[in-house]
Amino acid sequence: MGGMVTYLTTYPATCKPEDVLANQQVKELFNDLYFDVYAKGEYPASITHKLTNKNIMPVFEKGHVELLKENTVDYLTFSYYQSKVVKYTDESEKSIIPGITTNPYLKINEWGWAIDPIGLRIALNDIYARYKTPIFITENGIGVQEELNENYTVEDDYRMEYLKQHIEQMKLSMEEGVEVIGYLTWGSTDILSSQGEMKKRYGFIYVNRDETDLKDLKRYRKKSFEWFKKVIATNGKDLEY
Repeated sequence: MGGMVTYLTTYPATCKPEDVLANQQVKELFNDLYFDVYAKGEYPASITHKLTNKNIMPVFEKGHVELLKENTVDYLTFSYYQSKVVKYTDESEKSIIPGITTNPYLKINEWGWAIDPIGLRIALNDIYARYKTPIFITENGIGVQEELNENYTVEDDYRMEYLKQHIEQMKLSMEEGVEVIGYLTWGSTDILSSQGEMKKRYGFIYVNRDETDLKDLKRYRKKSFEWFKKVIATNGKDLEY
């Protein structure tokens, strides 16, 4: 049995202690809160303290604490797409999570998501150091607006490069001792994204439909299809395209 989160690697905006502390707090709320419950059967102490002070700490009935402790996961899973930067802001601001911005040192995709393969390695190394639990990456990919060309395919070299770089960083983590037991992309075919958008395409297979028009729903292999088929067949050893 595993437990999954949408993992967000974050960095402090500067080396100012306030930014470093703000980044630590965001990481606890976005990532550690869930993984601590999955892997340790408990909330992080800082989160428990905050929730208690705000009178919104979940009520534990008799035996619930023991149930959490006795039923931790066998492995941890997460999705990874991007990283962010955290800058300290005054806590009086109304935003629940203030100060999260885009990293100026990284390229972003057309949806404003930073492309950060090393961030995946940082995530893997941090998770494994904290929990010493096997890790399964269940989602990783890039969404792009795409159209079929005259050959009824998509020349998506950018997708192959994105995945290649992330798999390379995953392999480096494994060489550093992280136990990664699986890797999946999002996704095999173009499907509706989390925002209900068909125009944000992730797949190796193009699905002929748009936001409102189902068209004929035919499937067409993109250039990345045969490439990833080879990656699977070689267990990630051959990443050239």
